[in-house]
This record gives sequence, structure tokens and C-alpha cells, in this order.
Amino acid sequence: MKIISIQALRGPNVHSFNPYQLINLRLDLSEENLLNADDLELMLKNLPLIPEEEMALIIENQISDPTPQLDLLAKTAGRLALELQNKSGLHVHFLKILKTIYPGTYGVIFEYKEEEAGKAAAQASFDILQSFLNGQQLGLEAYIEKIENIKSANAISPGIKMILDVAASRGIPAQRLFGNEYFLLGYGKFQKTLYNSLNSHTNAVASRMASDRDSMMELLYEASIPFSRKAIASRELFIGFRVLILNHEFAKVIISDGTSTQQTPNESTVFRLERISHILNIPDLEIWMQGENLNDPNLQVADVNITPDLEFFSQGSAAQSQEIAGLYLNGLFPPGTPFRIPIISVTGTNGKTTTTRLIAHIIEQTGTRTGFTTSDGVYVNGVLVEKGDNTGPGSAGMVLRDSSVAYAVLETARGGLLRAGLAFSQCDIAVITNVTADHLGLSDIHTLDELAKVKGLVVDAVKPGGWAVLNAENEYTYHIGQQSKNEVAYFSLDKNNPALTEHLSKGKTAAYVEDGLIKIVKNTEAVSIIHVEDIPLTFGGRVGFMVANALAASLACYVAGFTKDQIASGLKTFHASAEQTPGRLNIFDFPDFKVMVDFAHNPEGFSGIRDFLKTINSPYHIGIITGTGDRPDESIIKLGYISAEMFDHIIIHQAKFHRGRKPQAIVDLLIEGIKSYNPACSFEYIPDEVEPLQYAMSKVKKDAFITALSDVLNNPIELIRSYQNAYKK
Repeated sequence: MKIISIQALRGPNVHSFNPYQLINLRLDLSEENLLNADDLELMLKNLPLIPEEEMALIIENQISDPTPQLDLLAKTAGRLALELQNKSGLHVHFLKILKTIYPGTYGVIFEYKEEEAGKAAAQASFDILQSFLNGQQLGLEAYIEKIENIKSANAISPGIKMILDVAASRGIPAQRLFGNEYFLLGYGKFQKTLYNSLNSHTNAVASRMASDRDSMMELLYEASIPFSRKAIASRELFIGFRVLILNHEFAKVIISDGTSTQQTPNESTVFRLERISHILNIPDLEIWMQGENLNDPNLQVADVNITPDLEFFSQGSAAQSQEIAGLYLNGLFPPGTPFRIPIISVTGTNGKTTTTRLIAHIIEQTGTRTGFTTSDGVYVNGVLVEKGDNTGPGSAGMVLRDSSVAYAVLETARGGLLRAGLAFSQCDIAVITNVTADHLGLSDIHTLDELAKVKGLVVDAVKPGGWAVLNAENEYTYHIGQQSKNEVAYFSLDKNNPALTEHLSKGKTAAYVEDGLIKIVKNTEAVSIIHVEDIPLTFGGRVGFMVANALAASLACYVAGFTKDQIASGLKTFHASAEQTPGRLNIFDFPDFKVMVDFAHNPEGFSGIRDFLKTINSPYHIGIITGTGDRPDESIIKLGYISAEMFDHIIIHQAKFHRGRKPQAIVDLLIEGIKSYNPACSFEYIPDEVEPLQYAMSKVKKDAFITALSDVLNNPIELIRSYQNAYKK
């Protein structure tokens, strides 16, 4: 029995949309295969396990091999992990057992409330089970105490919890920034920061003055407000009233000893109390008033607290907690005002980066400050703020936490979805460009149906009234649309696509190409957007997959509310360049030849490049390719086959992307594919230390066209520009 990994899922994921905070304890139980299931059940019966009737249990078997003893062991590990948390005061109930395609390997996926406590429960469950299997019994008390200590160390104050609970009931997203006191409510330009009960509405200078007794007294004196010059000697012995002001309005008053007062403030008293808040310029305030008669006009201010104790004023009542937290939140987000910025999430096997960039560009052209994430970086207002593959939830969070961002366009890749889940629970629009064979065999995703389920998470996250924008030509994305409960808009290069025509016959929304025009139909009304030949990205309409990307982007922006003129303007000013689409059909001119860089890395991507190269007039096509070791054999072979279809000479450079395979094994598969198309095809495998583009340039003929695929070059754009500069000299 071995732990393979312990992984925390923090957002909606392929295992569960709600609850989504899950620990994936991956176990190798193959060494226990000789155990007898009945004996094992007797051995484990005295373990403290969550009762089955209290669980939400899901069993998923990727293989049908009967191994009841291992099934029982995995299930027991999950039940034990849940019960250890429950005994520590963290109430959880969800459990999923994934029997993977790998014999003896299980995913034990269980709910957590506090991530570190969940991970500790996973480790504790393993330790306890292993000790039982070894004929020993470990006491549970030490493990429960450890989890309780983690819970205590990460506990948030009751006042903050009041606010977060009501925020959750209103659908206001919340995230812990750091520590136990700093939280963020909302997204982008609508976000508000909390520190205990202090929030970003409070002026920093006003807070400083109100916290300094001398400054506070001077302000009150100048405003003719009675105050006590003596500081409160003992809050426990203080006689008077504690008054809660929220958003500059009287909320509640309690006698200082914590008992409710029968005295009701009259109109004049309420005015005086609220005036104190205005004079100090603190919207949320606790005022300590000294005296016995609440309505005495000479009642003195003894002290103020700029972080009011909301729990104190709730007096242990759930109804009072909700009311007070609700009033507090009304000050941050008045009813009817937004707390989320619009989110468009884009996923798919191919085309998602370009589609993301194109959507963001269209929106930015309207003057809307946009943040977007892609596989080459995070951008805010068109400026790269972090370089690298940034398609996971962490990068999305970077955009959503930026208070300057008014619109988020988030490329959402398979890896991040499986590793940690979505960064959000709701989006306005989900775009899926396609679902084709890529990354299969990784992270327990082995079939296209399973991959479609992962990609479909973004559609599951579409808010009520939102849209799913899907490819009608792809059977998997079409099926996702048929299962969606929200509005669905399909796109297709072919107006006569059967799925599209059926959709349109129902009066639904769609986009297609007709007579060279991108057209969008909504409510049976057709709107012409632009001629495809006028979209630079499509190279005069010759690149079908780029036309498809333009269709997806146009449709997403249209259902988002942007006008046809705004969409057309964005499409006309977006180019397949190193600046706007790095690594996507980037063509560089040299005196006697051209070089193109494209990050196509799977058979469908290679097929798109093949079709484009047919439109390029060149007597000699050279291709630089590489394989990726964690892909299935047939996928790597197919890359070689398609390469032989489109290149006169192929250079194989396998210096990276080994991912568990020996380089020669990858190369052998590529060569097998090349020869299966044309045994006489010209190719060579060059050593790692040879820079492949420079080598290819040494092989060129006049008007040759060099194509580098699959990110085979290191820093390709910088490299090519350095070669261009060298040629100029």
C-alpha cells in the first residue's frame, strides 16, 4: 500500500461541481491484492468510519476486474478520512472512489473544509490503514488533535464568517488572500477587500485619525459632539451603550454588558449617532456611548472602534447574524449592483488560445479594460504581466483579483481543470472550440467522452441566462450543447451542417459562413458581420481553422452584447503576428525564403497546417518537427504521417518533450509515420546540440518555406528576429 499523490481540488471539477473542495488521495493498493475481502472486512470493522447513510458516495470503475478486497480498502480509506475530519469539527460527507485503468491504483476523492486539514486526514487515513494491515493499531487521538490544531490555526473570526456566509447565499464570490483576516469579495473592478470587519470602503486617512484618540476627540470637538476625554479604563466595567453603525446608518444598540436594551433611540438620537460616523468618515463603526439614558442629548462618546464586533451584536442568534451581515454587505454591494465582472471562458483541443486572444481584442477595441489568460501569458489591457503557460485557475485568479479589470477572457485548459478545478463557479459565456484526441491517457482521461466531460465543465459553470458557444461540426461539443440547461449558440463553417440547420429550425442562435460572409442568426434575424477575406487572421479566407476561430469569437461577443460593428472592427485589426498571436501562423520574411512558426502539436493541428501550406506557393517546403513522449503511439505516428504529406524535407529534433520516453523511441514512431505515407520521403534526425532552425536555413533553396511546429524551437520569435538582423548585416 503506497501513496502516489495527495492533491487538492479548489474549484468545480470533473468529480463534483458542488461540493468542489476535494482531496484526491491516489493510492497504489496492488501489493494488497492477495488479501481476502471477508477477512479484511472483519479486520477493519472496529475502525471509526462515517456511516454509509451519511455519505454522498460515487463509485466509478474504469476497469471491470473484480478486486473486492482492494475496492473495500479504497472505500475504507475515504470513509476514515471523512470521519477524522468530522470528529475534528469539520463536517464533510462527499466521497468518490475512482478505480482507475491501472490495476491496483485508486483515486480516493473526498470533501474537505480546510485544505491542510484535508491533506492531513488523507495522510492519517493511510497511516492508520497501513498499521492495521501490519497487525498494529494506531490511536486516533493524535491524528484528530493534529487536524483540530490545523483547523484552529486556520480558523477565521466569527464576524468574518458571518459576512462570508451571507455573501455565499447571495452568490458573491469570496477568496482568502492570506492569513485568516484578509478576504476578497467580488471580481475585478467590483471587488471589495475585507480585513476583519474593516473594508476597502473605509478611507485610510479617516481610519488613522479615528484610531488616534487625540485626533478623534479634536474632530468630535469641532463638530460639537459630546465626548469623554478619559479613555475607558476597563471595558468589562464600562457602563453605557455599544452602538453599531453600518454604511453610515444606525443598525443596532446593545447595553455594554452584552444584554439587549429596552431603550429605543429616538429620531434625534439616531441623527446624532449617524452624524458621528459621517464626521469621522467611517461608514462601519462601533461607538461606545457613556451614560444610562440612550436618548440623553449630552450622552458622551467614550470610544469608537473602526472594526466593529459584528458577532457581539448578533448575540448568538442566527437570524441576527444574517441581518447584521446583510446590512454590512449592502454597504459594499447595494442591492442590484454588480459584484462580478463578465467572464468568458474558452476551452477546446485546438484554437482556444487564438479564440481567447481574438475575443479579448474585440472587447478591448470597445475601450473596455480587459484581462485575459493564454498558454503564452497573462495580459491586462493588452500588456503582458506574466509570461508562460497560464491557462490554469491560478492565472485566472490573477485576472479576477485585478481591480482595474472590467472584463475577463480566460483560456481554460484541460491540465488546470484536472489539477485544481475551475477558478470560478460561474461564468457568463463558455466557448468550446472542439474536442479531439489529445492528452488522452493522462490524469485518468482515456477516452474522448471523458475528455469532453472535462471540457464541458466550463458549460456547467455558465450562469442562468448565460450562453454556451459550441462547435456544431464536432460531435462532442454538439452533444455538450444538447445537455446544457442554458442558452446554446452553435457555429459552423458550413451553413448546411445538419446539426446547425436543426438548431436554426428551432429559432435558436448560430453563426456560419455564407457567400464568404460571417453571419449570425438570433431570434430568426440574420446579421452579416464581415467578409472572411477581410479578416487578416484568415489569410484572405484561406485558413479554415482560423475562420472557425473567428466564428467562435464573433458569436461569443455577439451574445455578450457587443454590436456587429464592434465585432467587425476587432476582426479587421487582429493579425496572425508575433505580437497578437505569438506561435500561431507567424510568418517571417528572409531575402530568399520564409519561416513560419506554429505551435500545432497534435494530428488535428498538423492537418490544419497541412491545408494552409497547400495555399503557399513555394518549390521547397522544409518542416522542423518534434514528438511529445506522453502521447499515445498512434498520435505520434500520425504526426510523422501528416508531416510527410506536407513537407519535401523533414528535420526531426527531439531535444525536449520526452515526458517519460526515451528520445529515440519518440523519433522511431515519427519515422514510422513518415515512411507509412512515403517510404522515400526525405528526412533526418539531428542531434540535440544542433540549433534546428539555423540548420534548416542551411538547407534552403530559393523561395523555400520553412515551418517549425510543436514549439520545437526555444524562444522562437526572439531567435528568428536575431537571424533576420544577422541577414540584414
